[in-house]
Amino acid sequence: MRLPRLWTVGVIVGLIVVAAVVATACTSSPKAAQALILQADTVVSSTGVKNPADICVQSSQFPQGEGVVWRIKVYDPTTGNPMDNSTLDSVVVSLKDGQTFTATYGGHPGQPGVPVTDYFWSTAWSIPQNYPTGSVVYTVTAKSNDGRTGTFAEFNVAPSLLTVVAAQQPVAQTLTVDANTVIGAEGVKNPADICVQSSRFPQGESVVWRIKVYDPATGNPMSNSTLDSVVVSLKDGQTFTAAYGGHPGQPGVPVTDYFWSAAWSIPATYPTGSVPYTVTAKSKDGRTGTFAEFNVAPSLLTVVSAQ
Repeated sequence: MRLPRLWTVGVIVGLIVVAAVVATACTSSPKAAQALILQADTVVSSTGVKNPADICVQSSQFPQGEGVVWRIKVYDPTTGNPMDNSTLDSVVVSLKDGQTFTATYGGHPGQPGVPVTDYFWSTAWSIPQNYPTGSVVYTVTAKSNDGRTGTFAEFNVAPSLLTVVAAQQPVAQTLTVDANTVIGAEGVKNPADICVQSSRFPQGESVVWRIKVYDPATGNPMSNSTLDSVVVSLKDGQTFTAAYGGHPGQPGVPVTDYFWSAAWSIPATYPTGSVPYTVTAKSKDGRTGTFAEFNVAPSLLTVVSAQ
């Protein structure tokens, strides 16, 4: 039986439409992700930093004259993997004033002999001393070798924005050293004189220096946990290293104070006359301080003839 011509044509057209739909369904796919994913933060640079312990600490506020480091990671949206300098063409930080900083890829920390714990992109900005204070809007833009791009912008919350603040006042560096001399126990004729302040000491007896060192930043006295050394130096080249401890030091006697002390047993033949001395203290963080006597003759440490 032969089918009508129009019915035959309709069947053929219908089959063509179905085939086209099936072909389209089989060949179409979701559009590949194109925008690179960026992660970034800002940390304290070593430039101009007052406290070395602050280096690499996260911050959004940076004083004039110091430095900012941007740490950046870029991820491929297709794979989720971080992208290094083999897949990225550029990573650039742009400030609102038009300055740009090109980031480089590498391992961190970067100090010799320190194990690398992470790899990322980084760049730095040394803030001029006269740079205006206030927020500094920035963006980070990355471009891949195959032409894809991505951008990072800060959370727009005022305290979190990169901000330049006024330069910090210099931290006091000179330690405050206070010292006096008292009569030692060695060779003393009258035990009641021990620890009595004096500037005159007979040949054959002894001098004890009592020393306190203060941190100029806090005003607090410094112990052997913060000081590296306290040394008394005489004009003749002799030096005496002080020790820290509680005083009086006699067994069973309550401690009333803590300070540094050093002693000198004066030889019986030591020349009489004034003996200028200085006391120098050095902290574990490299600060120093010096004590010198008041230059008034009767007050100077003086060796007198043996009694």
